[in-house]
Amino acid sequence: MFKQKLGIISVLSTTLPLLLFTANSASANLIQNGSFETGSDPGDWVITIDPGSTTINNWTVTSGTIDYIGSLWQASEGQRSIDLNGNNAGAIAQTFNTTIGQSYLVTFDLAGNTAQDTIKTMRVEADGQSTNFSFDVTGKTVSNMGWTPQSWQFTANNTQTTLEFTSLTPNASGPALDNVAVVPTDTPVPEPGTILGSLTLLGLGTLSRRKKAH
Repeated sequence: MFKQKLGIISVLSTTLPLLLFTANSASANLIQNGSFETGSDPGDWVITIDPGSTTINNWTVTSGTIDYIGSLWQASEGQRSIDLNGNNAGAIAQTFNTTIGQSYLVTFDLAGNTAQDTIKTMRVEADGQSTNFSFDVTGKTVSNMGWTPQSWQFTANNTQTTLEFTSLTPNASGPALDNVAVVPTDTPVPEPGTILGSLTLLGLGTLSRRKKAH
């Protein structure tokens, strides 16, 4: 019986941290409505949105204009996405709680409106830190947008941070954005006592089920 308990604890000690990390990662996204699925329905066309508008739930247009895309073209996630250029180059942002000194990973999918310029460029910015991304629309169509996963990391300097995506493409056909997420890059590790307590409970539960099976 003692060896049996040690075997159970050994297996759990290997798998539990992975399970905890997976659970934390799945629930850690700080962005609300990251795929732009909730808001005024653009239907099978687009809604052009002006600065200050909250037409897209949890997001605010901060400059220029953007297009809220329905089924006009293929989304990366769900049924809706964003063209960061409406009538001109625009920007969209969301503010969320952060911990000073904590690093955060920003992920999103990037494509581009297939009209006009071949290369679509945009900037992602948070807490005074930024970087630029580009997308080549050559060979892409509304049914094959070529969405490409992108990532960027920043360190929070404040207890609230605004993540902003800004088009650097000067016309009415810009970078396309979808599937935005922000997660802490350093997932807290549970205290040893917490892990042992979890191991004990899970071990006892497993032993109890085995006894009932016999």
